[in-house]
Amino acid sequence: MKGSEQVSNKYSVNYHSGITYEFDNVCEAMKFADNNAGYSQRNITIEDKLGNTIAERTWYGCKDGISLCENPISFGDFGFYDDWCTFDVRERLKS
Repeated sequence: MKGSEQVSNKYSVNYHSGITYEFDNVCEAMKFADNNAGYSQRNITIEDKLGNTIAERTWYGCKDGISLCENPISFGDFGFYDDWCTFDVRERLKS
């Protein structure tokens, strides 16, 4: 791919707390994000170097809905992160 359709090969884990971590592939970034998720009450995103969100775990400040998730990250009565939702940046670039 060329020009604006090129998708970068560096990905950042963003906990939206001011700290990000960079990885060479999305799967590695997602695994790191899961293993290091903390009680921040903020969504966790994986972004490419252009700032496009590639994947996201949404934070919910309650237990409602956790049973609908396949792989939640639970913080007991305080809340949970739901399953990863992934986005295809190439589709967004076409529109």
